[in-house]
Amino acid sequence: MNITEFFLNITSDNPEALVSFYRDIVGLPQRTDMGPSSYAAGGAILGFDEHKDTRGRAVQPQRYLLDLTVGDAK
Repeated sequence: MNITEFFLNITSDNPEALVSFYRDIVGLPQRTDMGPSSYAAGGAILGFDEHKDTRGRAVQPQRYLLDLTVGDAK
């Protein structure tokens, strides 16, 4: 098997805030071929979406950690 892409879908009750952060602050380039809220992150693709079962703060936020390593943080 040859995996050609890795897509991580992150759901939120406010996906627009996530899009604004990763697009405007982090500076990830958009991947319109994967959807309007998808962004390239190294060799992966991050997608941000709303889900009816995602509301409020995470009950166990330590269960999911997303680390992005950058060479030009200011």
